[in-house]
Amino acid sequence: MRASIRTSGRRHLLVGLVAALLPGQGSATAPLRLGALRGPQAELLAYAAGLEPMRQLPIRLVVSDNAAVLADDLARGRLDGIASHNSQLLDGLNAAHGISLVAGFATVTLPTGIYSKRLHGVAQLGKGDRIVLPRPTQAYNRARVLLYNYGLLYAHEDHGLAEDFSNIVNPIGFVLETEELPALAGRLDDAAVVVLPYEAAVAAGLRPAVDSIGLEDGKSPYAQVLAVRTADRDRPWVSTLARSFQSAEMRRFIYDHFGDSIAPPW
Repeated sequence: MRASIRTSGRRHLLVGLVAALLPGQGSATAPLRLGALRGPQAELLAYAAGLEPMRQLPIRLVVSDNAAVLADDLARGRLDGIASHNSQLLDGLNAAHGISLVAGFATVTLPTGIYSKRLHGVAQLGKGDRIVLPRPTQAYNRARVLLYNYGLLYAHEDHGLAEDFSNIVNPIGFVLETEELPALAGRLDDAAVVVLPYEAAVAAGLRPAVDSIGLEDGKSPYAQVLAVRTADRDRPWVSTLARSFQSAEMRRFIYDHFGDSIAPPW
């Protein structure tokens, strides 16, 4: 397989990605154009492209720091698939931009975690302790579900987890606050715990599997996906790439390079 990585405008080259794609003979087949956010998603997609059964399919990988740019390029036909969004974001993305993107397959979970500078476990939390959650609505929902799974917050059983947060049950009596993402990690200095999305934790120098006191597992409903246009969902290359990505060899690669800080949802 001959693979290339291109950059233009707001896209940037991820150093070293070419090494993950195996060299081979040229092909008359038009390259499959895939986009990914810089970081784990780009590294894993590049590695999957070099595994069987993808080796005979030429890949052009575009790496970006901007998920919105990748989604726009996919919607406009400049890319065939993108690894930049979790499954819960696609409906909102479609509604906001009048596009039709769907999940081709699940890729990896970049887990939201519970972090603390003074506690060693969530069981140490008590009445009056301050818990800070991320402010963007979807990140807040995700954080709240994580706290629910650890038995810290609840919801009225007849309503589930309401989108407007009106039915939160806080039996222990925590002080709940929110904070914008850029300032979120800084709240570790004054709060008992802070719930950090994967990207915010890594940017703060934290290792999710080592430094968190609570972490989403791989089966999170917020797993990342390889998104494609609805019309392309059943194209053979989607299932071929899924077999490559969701393979035992990929699982070993994930563990060797990321440990338990990210997890396959398959």
